[in-house]
Amino acid sequence: MADRMMMRGPTKCRCPLNSHRAELHDETRGVKGAFKKAVTALAVDDRARKRHPERGNRNLCDGLIFDRNYREIDGVLRFRA
Repeated sequence: MADRMMMRGPTKCRCPLNSHRAELHDETRGVKGAFKKAVTALAVDDRARKRHPERGNRNLCDGLIFDRNYREIDGVLRFRA
């Protein structure tokens, strides 16, 4: 499915994360396991993107900074899905 999306779908995939920590992301999203699903989707998409470099597709990950994680900016910036 990821390869098909690479070839026929949008050229950019955007994934917002409320935190670089799974427990805080899941809590603020209200869905247990949401962080793992988002990070897995980014990884699958990234592998498909690397198989089809001619398409020039990009993964974009938005990080939300708010009152419960603003002291963790360094961790957010270093985070790699």
